[in-house]
Amino acid sequence: MCIINGVFPERLKYAVIKPLYKKGDKVDIMNYRPISMLTVFSKVLERVMHCRLSQYLQVNNILVQEQFGFRKNFSTDHAAFSFTTGMLQAWNDKLQTAGIFCDLAKAFDCVNYEILTSKLEYYGVRSCILNWFKSYPWDRKQCVYIKTNDGQDYFSSWERVKQGVPQGSVLGPLLFIIYINDLPPYINKLAKVFLFADDTSVLVTGNNHDELKHKVRGTLSLIINWFTANKLALNITKTNIIRFALKQSYNSLAVASGNLFINEVSVIKFLGLQIDKNLDWKSHVEYILPKLSSAIFVIRSLSYFMSKKNLRMVYFSYFHSILKYGIIFWGNSTNNVRVFKLQKK
Repeated sequence: MCIINGVFPERLKYAVIKPLYKKGDKVDIMNYRPISMLTVFSKVLERVMHCRLSQYLQVNNILVQEQFGFRKNFSTDHAAFSFTTGMLQAWNDKLQTAGIFCDLAKAFDCVNYEILTSKLEYYGVRSCILNWFKSYPWDRKQCVYIKTNDGQDYFSSWERVKQGVPQGSVLGPLLFIIYINDLPPYINKLAKVFLFADDTSVLVTGNNHDELKHKVRGTLSLIINWFTANKLALNITKTNIIRFALKQSYNSLAVASGNLFINEVSVIKFLGLQIDKNLDWKSHVEYILPKLSSAIFVIRSLSYFMSKKNLRMVYFSYFHSILKYGIIFWGNSTNNVRVFKLQKK
C-alpha cells in the first residue's frame, strides 16, 4: 500500500543519531559522523525500493562510469586503477599531469530534497514511485543519543530534518550517487573525474605548465559552480592539488583567487592509499609500516596464551588486511621489501 499510494509511513521517519568519531580533536563536533539508527521495518521497505531503483538504473545504464562507490562489482581498487592508469597514460603521451582532490563538507547531510526529486524525475522515475521518493526524506524527525564514559545516557529533543539523506540507511548512499551523477559530464570537457560516493578526484592534463595551470583553474571553477548550484559545500582547507611528475618541478600550481586558496602538496591520501607525486609508493609504505609493527606486537603478546588458530585470526584481521589493501599498486615498488620483512616476522 505504501508503494501503490506513493507514501513513506510517518512512523518510520524517526531516527536516533549516534555520533561516530572519525579522527582529530574529539571536542570538535565536525570530527564526528552522524549515524542514523532506524527501525527494522524502515530498512525492510527501503531494501525493496533499493532493489527496484538500482535495477532500473542498471538496466537503463543511467549511472556514469566514473562512479565507483556503492555499486555492484565496483570497489576502491577499480577507482584507484582507473586513476593511476589515466595518469600513466598521460605520462606516456608526454603530457603534464595534476590531480585535484576535493573534500566535501558533510556531503550526505547537505542533499537538497527539491534538487534530488527533480533529478529522479529527469532520470525517468515517475508517478507513484516518484511520490514515494518525495515522501521518503520529507518531514523526518531525529534526536541525538550520547553515552558518556561514566555510563550516563543523554537524548536531545526531537527536531525536524530539513535536508540530507540518513547516514546508516539503505537508500541513502544510492540516492547520493544519483544526486552527484551529473557532475562528471559537466567537468569532463576539461578534465577526467573519478568518484567514490562523495570522494571527488579530478585528473587534469596539459601540454605545458601554462596550459596545465589554466586547465586547473578552469576545472576548479566548474567544480565550485556545480557544488554551489547543487547546494553542496567544498571544504577548501582539505582540498589539495598535486602535480604528478617523474622530475621535480619548481612551478607552483597552487590556486589563489580572492578568499580561495588551494594548496599544492607532494603526497595525497586517495581512498586509503598514500599517493606521492612520483608514484613510487614510498609514502604509502611509510604509512603502513607503523600499523604493521603494532599488529606484530599484538600477535607476539597474545602468542603466550592463544592457540595458533586464534592467532591466525588476529593476523588476518590486524596485519594481512592492511598488507593486502592496494597491494596490486604498491606491491612491485622498490620499497616493498621492508613490508615483507615485517610479514616474515
